[in-house]
Amino acid sequence: MELASYVWFSNACALGVFFEFSDYKRFIERTSEYADVPSPILTSLKWLVIGMVSLGFYIAVLPYFDIEMCFTKEYL
Repeated sequence: MELASYVWFSNACALGVFFEFSDYKRFIERTSEYADVPSPILTSLKWLVIGMVSLGFYIAVLPYFDIEMCFTKEYL
């Protein structure tokens, strides 16, 4: 299970940086140099809420602004 989580670790896929399995294990267990790394959960949840509010605003406003209006003389 540890090896599978190491292989499919999303930060490694996004960044493309190679790191050893021992570094990954210390990061997951929050030991040695990774003991002071803050948890990203609250920050991630904040951005999720901001994204959902933005999506809701977009869906609510979309019927009032038609894309064809951008090609009219009134818009210019």
